[in-house]
Amino acid sequence: MVSNIVYQYRASVDNHDAITIEKAAIALACFSGNTEIIVAARKDINQLHKLYYSTLFSNALSGIILCVYVLIFQYLDQIFENSRKAEKETRTKNSYQHDRLCILDILSRRYKSLINKPEVNLSQDNITELSRTGIELAEVIYILAESQFAS
Repeated sequence: MVSNIVYQYRASVDNHDAITIEKAAIALACFSGNTEIIVAARKDINQLHKLYYSTLFSNALSGIILCVYVLIFQYLDQIFENSRKAEKETRTKNSYQHDRLCILDILSRRYKSLINKPEVNLSQDNITELSRTGIELAEVIYILAESQFAS
């Protein structure tokens, strides 16, 4: 347990907020800066474990970084899910659903100062900045994709 955050190897009915190995692997993939790992996370979580486990869960990984990445991933993933549910247009809904990991990859590469914080708890300022940046990136990616594939 780090800062009242529980890490479990499997999901638990008792503590659905605990960090599972699957949540950790997907979050670490999103913030890895490695496109191949992100594609593996998107396609098949089992392949992610088989091919990239030692890369994602290296000896250099600290518990604090793991917790921060998972918290940021969960927070932004929920924002994207809420945006998807609120959206009426199918294309935009699909964009929020299918582009999440790509958006997080770009965010992790361009805004390292936002995600590489040494403390586990996210401040209100960090949450506000992550929300704003995540939504702005999602909108830019959608607009660019639409301009390329518009009929």
